[in-house]
Amino acid sequence: MIRLHRTENVRAILALDAKIFPTDDPVDVWDKRAVWWIAPGAAYCGIRPTAREGLAFLLRAGVVEAYRGQGLQRRMIRTRLRWARTAGFVEVCTYTIPTNPWSSNNLIACGFRLYDPPHRWAGEDTNYWVRKVA
Repeated sequence: MIRLHRTENVRAILALDAKIFPTDDPVDVWDKRAVWWIAPGAAYCGIRPTAREGLAFLLRAGVVEAYRGQGLQRRMIRTRLRWARTAGFVEVCTYTIPTNPWSSNNLIACGFRLYDPPHRWAGEDTNYWVRKVA
């Protein structure tokens, strides 16, 4: 997996995002606080700090259908957890939608647990996840 540094990687992520999530708004790869990784032609993922000290947020991750079932999403979760630990974060959070049990199962397999945040920023019917990284 390549850590995002170049404009051509930004374009590649945007192309993957459009292919994997054609009905969603494009992912914000220009957020300067975010760190992105890409497996060219196959997958991408990101992470960024939150407003709460010590907490990072797993941004969107996507795997092209032809590459699903090969452990890429779990690998991307572990990559971001390692980065968060190295960068000094204490916890990582994210969310999934109820119609995406595959992502929920991958988060559970990587040690995440459900939690109820004080503000449900992604909607009332969303599953929120958190995990300590230290």
